[in-house]
Amino acid sequence: MRSLVLLEKIPADKTGTINYTNVEALDPRHTGGSGDSAVVENFIFNSPAGSGATAPTTKKKALYALNATGLAIRTFRQPLQVGIPKSSPILFDVGSYRPLITVTGLVPREAAPTGRTVPFNGQDYYSPTYFQLQHAVTQWNYVQGEEVLLTLLHTNVASVTYDQYNVAIQTANFGLISSMPSFWSYELSFVATRPVAGNPSKNI
Repeated sequence: MRSLVLLEKIPADKTGTINYTNVEALDPRHTGGSGDSAVVENFIFNSPAGSGATAPTTKKKALYALNATGLAIRTFRQPLQVGIPKSSPILFDVGSYRPLITVTGLVPREAAPTGRTVPFNGQDYYSPTYFQLQHAVTQWNYVQGEEVLLTLLHTNVASVTYDQYNVAIQTANFGLISSMPSFWSYELSFVATRPVAGNPSKNI
């Protein structure tokens, strides 16, 4: 069994032809520059940007397939305990809870070679670079109608199952690995809703 973690941001305008903003695009670019000087700006594999145009007419949506080596889902409950003198305490539990999802793994310094994509629901998800993932951490805000979506995709012998959560990025840690100079390690923590969609296993 293997698991994949997919990360994406729902665009603000979902009607007609979508022109993704710099926050939502697969190739987030530094502002400024024109003509040949725009070519030296950030160019990432599989993005239409980098052709020399300062404002490409087409931008691909940032759909990320995270190279995850660890995944933890924790749910915090908030029951109240009231101490009673010389008696057993009273417990109050109104059913509130707070899911927290932590993903750890490796992210490449440079873009993956051609063909390194993960298909899911008719879309191709790309392995992000350190720059792309760091950009998502600082620029992807949770807004109603423009949610950040985290998909936990499980593949086993008989079926493809998944759970999807609306999330907000809470913390991000990146580190260099001396034995793997082409990669950064990462740890991302998300505060989450309960699953908003899913395809349960057919094997139970």
